Amino acid sequence: MEITKLKKTARTAGLLYLLLAVCAAFSIAYVPSQIVVKEDYQSTLKNLISHENVFRLGIASHLASQVVFVFLSLLLYNLLKQVNHNRARLMVVLVIIQIPIVFVAEAFNLVALLSAKGDLLNSLTSIERADYVYFLLKLHDKTLGLLEAFWGLWLIPLGLLIYHSGIIPKIIAFLVIAGGVAYIIEFISMLLLPGLHLMVVNFTPIVYSIAEVVFIFWLLIKGVTKPS
Repeated sequence: MEITKLKKTARTAGLLYLLLAVCAAFSIAYVPSQIVVKEDYQSTLKNLISHENVFRLGIASHLASQVVFVFLSLLLYNLLKQVNHNRARLMVVLVIIQIPIVFVAEAFNLVALLSAKGDLLNSLTSIERADYVYFLLKLHDKTLGLLEAFWGLWLIPLGLLIYHSGIIPKIIAFLVIAGGVAYIIEFISMLLLPGLHLMVVNFTPIVYSIAEVVFIFWLLIKGVTKPS
């Protein structure tokens, strides 16, 4: 693939990656911050009902982001497949595996919303309803926690492809791999070392956020360089 086509593919991938990051930040970070009040089930229920449109938009945004994620992985595959076909295919597979899990997670959110409004289980008392809705929201949150393993795993073959590509700086490869490892460490601490999890999440988001932001803006601004 000639350099001009590589640059176009890289910049399109950067645009999709930026869109993915914005959708994820909105649905995974912003929306819960407007709804969930820690250990306050009644306030959480009230927030969910009063912010229904924002909550629905968060669900839609997260589901739409998975379509973006697939196209992003395919663009990166086309950009880097000449480096190692098997590793590039593995990267795409690790992205696609995540999609059913996201749909399950957002199903928990949808059921939480319908339950909060009384469209489901309308025989519950207000206290029982608040408890049940909070449980579903936490179930959604824990399901996304399991996804962190895949968020990390797909970045590792991507980083290795970048390292050997000769068209993207090796420092970005190291950052991407470090970001993947940070996601996996966060997942392991949540699953196996809950006592250390709060300490771990003080630094892991910094690592993977820097890695992905640098990679996104390199793709958008520079695209690729001539093969070395």
